[in-house]
Amino acid sequence: MGSGIVEWLMQSGQPTYSLLVSTKDWMLKHPELVARLLNSLAQADDYLIRHPAEAKAIVQKHLNVDDSYMSKVWAEHQFTLSLDQSLIIAMEDEARWMIRNNLTAEKQVPNFLEYLYEDALKSVRPEAAKIIR
Repeated sequence: MGSGIVEWLMQSGQPTYSLLVSTKDWMLKHPELVARLLNSLAQADDYLIRHPAEAKAIVQKHLNVDDSYMSKVWAEHQFTLSLDQSLIIAMEDEARWMIRNNLTAEKQVPNFLEYLYEDALKSVRPEAAKIIR
């Protein structure tokens, strides 16, 4: 993805999420690419579940880190392809914090449900979309 990646440092001790983000227009114009990407992620998710030691070894080799470091950071992560309510709750909490600390001009928490597109994930892995509407 090269320069198309945006990364923010996280606050220690808080759960973090890795998100795929796109415009709705792009996704609607490229449904086959979205499906292929999500299918690939679903296959990787399945591999992690069925072959955890091998998956860990692949990542460790790619990152070129030692066993003790890998054991520590691996245990701190939960790998899953999903879109669930905990993400909405985290975004709402963050928005409230930003409003309270005057870090945004917004005065109320946005309805984050308006920004989610679940259809593609539901077509690949229906049980992974767990948003309450």
